[in-house]
Amino acid sequence: MAADRERKAEPHECSCGARFELAYFDDRRGERAALPDELVDAACPACGKVRSLSLPAGAAKTLVAELSDHDPEEGEGG
Repeated sequence: MAADRERKAEPHECSCGARFELAYFDDRRGERAALPDELVDAACPACGKVRSLSLPAGAAKTLVAELSDHDPEEGEGG
């Protein structure tokens, strides 16, 4: 069923100023599509501060927090 899994990533910013992405797999298909979201605690990868967020059921098992390489205030030019 690995082919049915969709990796999602959401940008976040911590109060410490670190920008990071929370990535997880969303495998809500078929009967699982009706499952409600669940509240999950995720820690900032820079300072460890925990925040609660709502994710699809089961996504907490695959949750990964990664610091962002890209600064949205920087230009995209080259």
